[in-house]
Amino acid sequence: MNVVHSTVNHELRQYRLASRIFPTIAQLAIARIIISACGALLPIPCACLAQESASGGVEIIGVDLVPHQFSQELRWRRPPAPELGALVRLYVRNSGPRTNNNPAVELLTTRFNGRQPGDLIAEREWAWFDTPDNRESGTADRTLAPGHLDVWTINAITPGWGPDKTIEVEINTRQAEGGDSRHTMTVLLEKPPVTLSRVFFHDVDHDGYVDACTAHITNDSAVAMRFDGLRIWSPGDDGQSIHNLMPGELMTTHSFTPVNGVIEAGERGVLEAKLGRLPLARGVVELQMRGPDGRLQSCWGHLRFKDDAFAIGAGWLDIASKPGITPVTREAYLQMLKRMHLDTAHIGEIGGYTDQTDPAGLYTRYPLKLMSGLEDIVRYSVPQWTHRIHGVDILGEPQMGKKPQEAHKILRRYERASYPTTVTLSEEKGFRYYAGLSDYPHFDAYRVNAPAADSWGMYERWGGASIRWGAPLEGIGEMTRTLRVLSRPAPIAIWSQNAHEGWGGYAGRKRRSPTVDEIRIQAYEGLANGITGLYWYSLQSWSTLKFRDTITETTRIGREIRMLDAIYSRADAYRHERRSEDKQPQWDVSSLVSADTALLFAIDLAYYPDSEERVFRFRGPRELEAEYELPAYLRPPVDVFRIDADGLHEVTYQSTARGVLVRDKIDRVGIYVAAKRPESRNELARRHQSLLAEEAKYGADPGQDDEAFRRLLNELGYDSLDEIGRKVR
Repeated sequence: MNVVHSTVNHELRQYRLASRIFPTIAQLAIARIIISACGALLPIPCACLAQESASGGVEIIGVDLVPHQFSQELRWRRPPAPELGALVRLYVRNSGPRTNNNPAVELLTTRFNGRQPGDLIAEREWAWFDTPDNRESGTADRTLAPGHLDVWTINAITPGWGPDKTIEVEINTRQAEGGDSRHTMTVLLEKPPVTLSRVFFHDVDHDGYVDACTAHITNDSAVAMRFDGLRIWSPGDDGQSIHNLMPGELMTTHSFTPVNGVIEAGERGVLEAKLGRLPLARGVVELQMRGPDGRLQSCWGHLRFKDDAFAIGAGWLDIASKPGITPVTREAYLQMLKRMHLDTAHIGEIGGYTDQTDPAGLYTRYPLKLMSGLEDIVRYSVPQWTHRIHGVDILGEPQMGKKPQEAHKILRRYERASYPTTVTLSEEKGFRYYAGLSDYPHFDAYRVNAPAADSWGMYERWGGASIRWGAPLEGIGEMTRTLRVLSRPAPIAIWSQNAHEGWGGYAGRKRRSPTVDEIRIQAYEGLANGITGLYWYSLQSWSTLKFRDTITETTRIGREIRMLDAIYSRADAYRHERRSEDKQPQWDVSSLVSADTALLFAIDLAYYPDSEERVFRFRGPRELEAEYELPAYLRPPVDVFRIDADGLHEVTYQSTARGVLVRDKIDRVGIYVAAKRPESRNELARRHQSLLAEEAKYGADPGQDDEAFRRLLNELGYDSLDEIGRKVR
């Protein structure tokens, strides 16, 4: 066996000394030393592909680190564990030249700081991992062709694997003619100064290929960075070699914002790129940026190529309203859901609905994307199904019983599926342990009259008063921000509280579901903080009937989302600020930015608990004056206006040195569009009219029209509302 091992303490000391003397240059250099299989000491610039070795060495050409975090605002019966690790992705390349006579390398076993991954799980230093060790020996999953890339993921619990820590990585490999080799690499784990903060894929064709993406870049370095090129590492047309990713050509001509391709220090940039038919599979996005000294910095993202259009969904709609009646087989119910602008539901195949695909069939006219176990991967990974699938939801709430490595093992079954996986998280202080597990993470957490992971009685939100039937509604925004950061650069979603006739009365609360005000605020705390999917919990037939007042409000929120969904699905969260007076919250002020538009939000937090009804009350329309910071490329906007379900509205605003100042009078939530293009106003006005026409196509609003409501009630098997209650399920 050819064994090579070297120590690099001297070189690391030199790097740290250089960092103190020349911090700008040091920020542009990747802090790692790679020892190739032939024993050569090789410092690697941050984005340059490592020099190829004739011996077919294995090298780490990229490191992406997402530090763990949890909220300081939420309250728990047991406080969160204070130790903070990190989600670490190592981008590992076979450095051998790509020639016909150069064999692939088989990846055998790895050690980290001299220890095996399984031991690090057992000793609770790691939450979960994905390296060659947990792949079946002798399979393609352990084979890395010359010039190809693999991604090793470590989600570490303890700080020893977090930012600014040095680790030693050892990999044993086998080559057909060269025997076994050991490669030892020392890596400094450093949070990248330039990152892909969010990546969205879109333009999926009928054959199941992705054609375009939008990438948001954050430059936290001290110098300007220039876009140099985009490379996609993909498994090829078969979508199967997901651990043996081949490099695409470096693409250099794309739509970049700012138009000069330069992101100043502390600023943002947006890349919109045509990709050329990527398979619906996992791969890697590598964005190369160049500093003023000519050095390259690669920003990395390990993601699934999929359709990232904004989803509005609902819960388990396959549960019978009465024996023999499945609600989604009833046209009046489907019409109500489509009027609410839903396109997704937590359902699998349902006889009498999903099989009705002829031109006049129910599914053809009222389609909802599927979200369930979808375990027959061969059956569902064909274009006729992938267009109808939102994602896998097979884990339930893993925080309630499945350890992260167990959850990873379950989701690993779907590695070669052509549709994404999801995971439902529930306890914000533990989001970090499940970070990176799925393609589309989300959480469920409700703030009134529902089971909760946090301790509602511990909040002193209202002048020191303590209540147990509800919690601060803005907690949804806090959880969204945590999940968004931990999931970078993947998009996220939330389950948002809506009508549900299944909860009992908590702490004397009479209404068993949220009010329309409570529904609106919780939804917008997610929307204002960067979600690209909102699933209502739960809109089951008996719940919407029982709480008829929620139907119209849910429709209005759906219309507002759909007016802006093209922006939501290509925008990244930008800023958030909590505004208080006398230590009492008054407003949540947040923003999202895309290449040519900013969405600005103001959410009223001056609500109070009604001690008699035990619901949250709002004080009516309130005066707002808020300054929103904008990225340099959106300053100054050419137009600013407010939108809601009724259309577009004028607003008083003025441009400032850093953004825009808005003055308005708003009721609960204000949604403003700051546009760089003058045509944005007319485009959104036309969008609003088309949505009203679409709703009219599905008939009258059963929330307002008694005849439509009676028809809905009867089609679901009820003679009157008195029949609806727990006993029917």
